[in-house]
Amino acid sequence: MVAYDAGIIQQFADWLYRRAKAIVISSTIVGALFGGLLGLALGAAIAVPISQWREGGLDLAVLGRAYIAGVIGALFFGLLAFMSSRQRAFLLRLQAQIALCQVRIEENTRK
Repeated sequence: MVAYDAGIIQQFADWLYRRAKAIVISSTIVGALFGGLLGLALGAAIAVPISQWREGGLDLAVLGRAYIAGVIGALFFGLLAFMSSRQRAFLLRLQAQIALCQVRIEENTRK
């Protein structure tokens, strides 16, 4: 028979908190990268006609506008991913707090 060990629940709660932090950071980075690439591609596609791509006559000002679209896309999707991941992280932290609360209840009722 397995004995009760509050340390296991504490380790689980610690892991949930680390996972919550990692989700926020990684989701924000992936969202910003995705948004930046998408914005850059769309900005380049809109700003530069296909005929200029074929001829190779690209203007730096046009590419600058595509770069700005990439930055805007990175900021937008990064913020969107950050806000979405904070909700998921909150649920993990809540689950950790519930587990810790159950440990505290057991400690208080054991006496």
